Amino acid sequence: HCGVAPQSFVFKPEGREPRLVMAVGRLDEIKGFIYLVEACGLLKQRGVDFRCEVIGEGSLRGQLEAAIDRLGLKEQVVLLGARQQEEVRALLNRATMFVLPSVVTPTGDRDGIPVALMEAMSVGLPVVSTQVSGIPELVIDGETGRIAHAGDPESLADALQQLIEATPTRRRELGAAGRARAEREFSRDHVWRLLEAFLLETVSGVPRP
Repeated sequence: HCGVAPQSFVFKPEGREPRLVMAVGRLDEIKGFIYLVEACGLLKQRGVDFRCEVIGEGSLRGQLEAAIDRLGLKEQVVLLGARQQEEVRALLNRATMFVLPSVVTPTGDRDGIPVALMEAMSVGLPVVSTQVSGIPELVIDGETGRIAHAGDPESLADALQQLIEATPTRRRELGAAGRARAEREFSRDHVWRLLEAFLLETVSGVPRP
């Protein structure tokens, strides 16, 4: 696994903007943002009150802008473009939840376990993602957030709506569980210790206790 330094992220379970969904990632096919826009269209049809902000830049910006316009989402979905890391952290601290709707492309390209998810969990956000690659090793459905079906706007909309309409207490529980999982299984220190043990075992042929 890759790792993050959770201690460098402020754990902020309180004081967030209600119903603000945040996403971070390159605007390319594997991130699945077109399905996020379509899911937001479904949320609007259902009368769900929300705002979705997407941080990132990429080749699909024009396609996403066209979909936002087509679905009448200019008041609900905003493409913020690329931002500096400190600004990204400040924006994460405003949000109610985080979403990354990763997909497998027709050519087989896919995410591994995105660091953006680890960082969102480190600040105490409940997250929504998909079952692609190793993501379910990080995001435990119903424990640290929700897992939707990849490339399925309706499944993604259902997962988002459940978190948007959950009680603040429930979202705090999910966020706290996510932070704990990031610290326990995906901190850099933990990952480095596992790598060191693996390398020593490979060289010596003797498993470490």
